[in-house]
Amino acid sequence: MRRRMNKIGAVTMSVLMVFGSLAGCKKDPKDPTQAEPTTVVAAPGETVNVVPGTESGTDIMAVDETEPTTTVVTEQAKEVQAAFEDFCQEMIEHLIGDSYYTATTTIERPEKYGFTPDKLTNYCLATYKISEEDDAEAIQFEKEMKEKLDAIDYNALTDAQKLTYDKLQYEFDIDGRVMKQKKFASPLDSQNGIMESVGTALYEFPFDEEADLIGYQKILETLPETFSDAIDFVKYQIKTLNYEPSDTMIADAERYALDLTKTSNNPLLDAYDEKVNAMDLSADKKAEYIRQNREYVTGPLFDALKKFAEDVKQFDTATNEAKGLCTYDGGAEYYDVMLRGLLGVEMTPQEIFDAIESDLKTDIRKLTLYAITAAKDMNDYLNGNIQFPYDRNSVDAVADYFKKALAQDFPMELLPAYKIENLPPALQIDGLGAYFIPPEWDDTSPRVIRLNPKATQGASSMSLDFNLVHEGFGGHMLQFECAADNAHVTSMFTELGYIEGWAMYAEYEAMKYCGLSEAMANLLAIESSSSYDIYALADIGVNGLGWSLEDLTDYLASNYSAGEAGEELYAAVISSPGTILPYSYGPKKTQELIDRYRSIYVDTLDVKEMHRKYMSIGSASFEVVEKYFLEIDKRKATS
Repeated sequence: MRRRMNKIGAVTMSVLMVFGSLAGCKKDPKDPTQAEPTTVVAAPGETVNVVPGTESGTDIMAVDETEPTTTVVTEQAKEVQAAFEDFCQEMIEHLIGDSYYTATTTIERPEKYGFTPDKLTNYCLATYKISEEDDAEAIQFEKEMKEKLDAIDYNALTDAQKLTYDKLQYEFDIDGRVMKQKKFASPLDSQNGIMESVGTALYEFPFDEEADLIGYQKILETLPETFSDAIDFVKYQIKTLNYEPSDTMIADAERYALDLTKTSNNPLLDAYDEKVNAMDLSADKKAEYIRQNREYVTGPLFDALKKFAEDVKQFDTATNEAKGLCTYDGGAEYYDVMLRGLLGVEMTPQEIFDAIESDLKTDIRKLTLYAITAAKDMNDYLNGNIQFPYDRNSVDAVADYFKKALAQDFPMELLPAYKIENLPPALQIDGLGAYFIPPEWDDTSPRVIRLNPKATQGASSMSLDFNLVHEGFGGHMLQFECAADNAHVTSMFTELGYIEGWAMYAEYEAMKYCGLSEAMANLLAIESSSSYDIYALADIGVNGLGWSLEDLTDYLASNYSAGEAGEELYAAVISSPGTILPYSYGPKKTQELIDRYRSIYVDTLDVKEMHRKYMSIGSASFEVVEKYFLEIDKRKATS
């Protein structure tokens, strides 16, 4: 799932005030640009994504220009390749374990990998158990698997296997470091905590066959214990680490829990009924499953949700002074490795901060120039007088327009069958624009994009058109389709810098195809990226560099005339650290790599092939992306 969420409206308005002052006017406050972090559903400190594909080769490969490649495959090489496949199977078994939910939602047919129902006996949606013994055992297993990986003859692998190998090498290092600090992952995180995951994760649970309904029911039955474990985990964090949840975390967790106790517009009820009714079952069976679900949800689960909402209020104390992660003992290390995992770069928070700040200052200089050289475009933009050649509120009009417009430079012929559906009313919360549900690999059913009509209507950068590009046309849906032929990739971390970086790049590129002048297209892109950048700088400043509220307010006031946004931003970045960074740094790094590709292959440049090649790599660190996209192997270059 790739979701785009808005948390901060004040930041955008402050940025627009800066833009307005450059052109001598202000933008209509009814047309804000909104920053949108993302959601990752996982156990604390553990982000797991296992994507099996085919065992066929891929046409993406690292090329050593000093040595000719060979197609001869020796018996010894075949043995190494088979051993690597066994290694990947072992990694998948380790990552899935006995988790029914993880297996069912990440693998098309779990039984293909040996995950039979008798082995999938753990139905917990998330785990918050505190066990140093289990942690030590997991770290030891990681160490042993890393040693096995190092012992594999890299040169004997297929090109597809080399891609998997390189991804694993980076992710082993990240995972080993984050496991030592996972005690900082809060169950009450506004984007990644337990309550954010319950409604959406269960709403998206696949009902492919009748056995799924039984497994789903068992997942529901584990939730009361999971809620209790989450409360105990927060108590542990406060007692052991002095790490207190922020007021925003507490308020959001309470609200999410109570929202799921409503008898109308409840995805645990209405969405379940809808999905069961769509299954190939007898009317009597459908009625019985719906009755059982409604009986449990409105009884024991409602009671557990209400208790959780009551229990979480105990953390809202007068002495609660939540601070940035790096101010806690061990928190700086956690934040550092969390960013490296999210972004897929070996950079410190300060280095990432400097890169984002430099880019933002460049954008502000561009705005100053546009105020002089493109005064009419600037004024039209600030006053909302932008004319698009299609109906921005029509799903069909937007889809038809961008499928044709992007086809000249994006491999739109690879776009799969798809359908666009509205979210259930209960999930139509403010700020949630849209999201794409990744396909089950090799699945021929239509891909699905979920839209929130509450947030996708109207002429703003959160509007329908750019949401559909981000999630589907040119963005995530096309991205997943391009990567579908890779050999199975086993990941302990999903590099959202690559994933969201591409979708944001596609969104910004789409602005060039929507019938506007070059200046207007650039203004729209700068407006969006600048809001993400300010949010990201606040996040790093508070969680990575130790800024206080006063420090943040002073920085915003002196650099961007946005001091009034400080308090709201401070609360947001504490309640969900790191979530905005992939939307800010990710597209910058993506653009950098694409610019380098253009300069390297200037004489043979095929833009559509360039885009296809980039998307075909799949989720990876930017170091791995650089190697396979630009065909530069730093290990060979430095040897």
